[in-house]
Amino acid sequence: MRRGFTLLEVLLAIGIFIAVLIALARFTESIATGRARVLERAERQQVVDVLIDRLGQILTTGAASHRGRSGLSGDNSQVVSSIAQDRPDIHPLTSRRDLSIVFNRNEGVVTFNDGYQIALGDLRLRYLAGDEWIDDFDSTIQNGLPQAITVEAWFDSVEISDAGERMRAPDRRRVL
Repeated sequence: MRRGFTLLEVLLAIGIFIAVLIALARFTESIATGRARVLERAERQQVVDVLIDRLGQILTTGAASHRGRSGLSGDNSQVVSSIAQDRPDIHPLTSRRDLSIVFNRNEGVVTFNDGYQIALGDLRLRYLAGDEWIDDFDSTIQNGLPQAITVEAWFDSVEISDAGERMRAPDRRRVL
């Protein structure tokens, strides 16, 4: 009659137990890595949402005035909306307020006029004037606001070709 386990059976059981522990550790590590990636992507999308919300605020408060020096201007990395009383002959001492979004490509930082900053890999703004998309816009020259603005955002820095085009599609694109 047999009363215990042989040395071979004990070693085999320990080996199986260690293999299960290693597999469980790798599974747990992959779950943690995946979770970290999902949270990082969600945070980056939230950053772009803040940018788009602020840009929407700029566009809803912008005006295409000449006399009060209000208007909207920008290029492919910044946009500024100047708001002022449109009738300076009646109210000469009115206040003027600028709302701006400026992207510093070297630092990878978007700065708003209130000093708030967010990190972003790359940003491109384009303006619809008439029937074509342009990189530079000034409402005093164009005699009106753009029909739309395209915001293209990359979460990580992206290479730019000699022709000035990004080497990959943006992570987020929105037309306002």
